[in-house]
Amino acid sequence: MANTTPNPDPLDVVKPIHNAMSEEELTAVLKRYPDAGLFRRRISNSGRPYSAGTLMETTEGRFFLKKQSRGFRRREDILWRHTVIDHLVRRGFPTPPLLANDEGSSLTELGQAHYELFAAAPGEDRYRELHSWMPFDRVAHARAAGEMLAQFHAVTQDFPLAGATPLGHSPGTSMSARFDLAFAPDIIVALGERIAASPTLSQFFSQRRWKEELSLVYPQLHRDVYPYLAGIEPAVTHGDWHANNMFYHGDGVASVIDFHLADVSFRAYDIAVALDRNAIQWLDILAGDTDAVRFDVLECLLRGYTAVSPLSLHEAELLTALLPIHQLDLALSNVEYYLAQEGKPERAEWAYSVYLRDHARYFLTSPGKRVLAFVRSTAGDRSPAP
Repeated sequence: MANTTPNPDPLDVVKPIHNAMSEEELTAVLKRYPDAGLFRRRISNSGRPYSAGTLMETTEGRFFLKKQSRGFRRREDILWRHTVIDHLVRRGFPTPPLLANDEGSSLTELGQAHYELFAAAPGEDRYRELHSWMPFDRVAHARAAGEMLAQFHAVTQDFPLAGATPLGHSPGTSMSARFDLAFAPDIIVALGERIAASPTLSQFFSQRRWKEELSLVYPQLHRDVYPYLAGIEPAVTHGDWHANNMFYHGDGVASVIDFHLADVSFRAYDIAVALDRNAIQWLDILAGDTDAVRFDVLECLLRGYTAVSPLSLHEAELLTALLPIHQLDLALSNVEYYLAQEGKPERAEWAYSVYLRDHARYFLTSPGKRVLAFVRSTAGDRSPAP
């Protein structure tokens, strides 16, 4: 995957766009939460790209306050994700609970911002400085992350999906971690319809030879995955299963955070995200090292998952075919987000040229095909887990 993006810094897209919250702001928001106590001190600020966050100490303990622009997410979408978190907490899944404000809501709106207050996550924030595409430093953590992802899917198996956007029907929202467009029989037609439905995307893509470029990549990859999508079971998905979204205790996962990309897809989608974000070192591949893949991390993630929840042969084949194009919808929605929410055309260009086009194209190369062969072999292995 050659670095053809005009953006000279591939990590620019994960740099924060929000300033850290002031003590005055933290104090003012805390006043809305009767159970949170009074502000004492700031412990640390988050370096996440799409929100501002502060871990702080109050008279009642430690809490994490998250702030996002009100234009980023619809209120109902945030509250839906809160119901997922509440479901997980009630079932004993290790994720920090939300606190209710003085109106009994888990979401506070002040000015042009949304605020969410969480109890502090237990465990060691070992990977807080890592970005996506940077691997675990212990393969034991990769295995534990795979096991925990399987537990997440098991715990949310009975979460009610009534009212959620069905599979194959794109909600058309920016920064959406779903997989819908490939359910259409013609992927290029589906892409064109999604683009036409968005004035922002229409303007951006009208200036590019996108049909010509993407037709060289997506139709053949789509032919591989399309037969496996019929009858797939929908599931709640985390959408960003990366090392820095987990806290650790020793070799185990102590807690899981950051559900802002949670949605309805299917479990192979979440597994593909986990493999892609944690084991394929895209920053090195962009720099020219096309063999920069942590096969040990790939194996441990898959072994951890299948030790808890085995994959059928159908799911193993689906996962293999899905990996090259799993971020199709998310990449397209990233283009829309960077233009409509951030006003950053250079980031939108990166999302198109690298995240949408070149990512998929990599899996048509010899190094990419080796990754797929390894995933197929490991995911379909029926021997006892080591």
